Amino acid sequence: MKFEDFDYLKESGALLEPDKKRFELEFLSVGGKTNRIIGYIPSESMQIIVRDIHTEKIPDFGLQFGGTGRYLRINLCRSGKCEFKGKNGESLYLSAGEIAMDYKIDDDGSFSFVTEDYLGVEIIMQVDKVIVEIPTLAMLKKAIKRMDMPEYATSINTMYFVDASDDTNRTLSELLKYCFDDYDCEAIIIKTAELGHNIGTDLTTSKAKLRTFATSTQAKIAEDIYRKLTEDYGQKWPV
Repeated sequence: MKFEDFDYLKESGALLEPDKKRFELEFLSVGGKTNRIIGYIPSESMQIIVRDIHTEKIPDFGLQFGGTGRYLRINLCRSGKCEFKGKNGESLYLSAGEIAMDYKIDDDGSFSFVTEDYLGVEIIMQVDKVIVEIPTLAMLKKAIKRMDMPEYATSINTMYFVDASDDTNRTLSELLKYCFDDYDCEAIIIKTAELGHNIGTDLTTSKAKLRTFATSTQAKIAEDIYRKLTEDYGQKWPV
């Protein structure tokens, strides 16, 4: 599938750069802040998405996969916090300096933003397939392979969290700069492979971080409390 065939991106109003396999979607939030979603789609088996968000809600412009099957999903949070929703409405939260990984089948699961400012990168790929499809990654396959989840982590039906090292955070900052500065896809792929190499090191040197699911009821109570406390700062609410 060619980049130009992703019709839903055109329908969303995104700016398309087919020669770079890049798209960018901008929209304003309340208060006039500019939000940006930047994506690179090297092939139907890989997507690299940057979200620079300054609102709790973003338009659902239907980011879709070009293929089917099981995709490794990696989210790296640079600042802010985001919420992952499970099939049954349960929630997990990713904070700055953390990596969250899981396997995503088709459109299984989603995430939203629980702070008004969020900056992070999401990488979704079929590891074995993408190495075959993209010549650059064929040469960098060892780096990409290191990005895969530990074998024991694939057996648990939940997300796998680990702290990002200084090297990973530095490479993440460089990748973000490349994306914001409109680099071509080849440069993004190489920087992503470097990021993959560093993530592989993090997975072998850092312990997994335990996470407890919040139920949909618990999440709603927390959201209601947050909304109540922030809608009127002059009001002194009792415990």
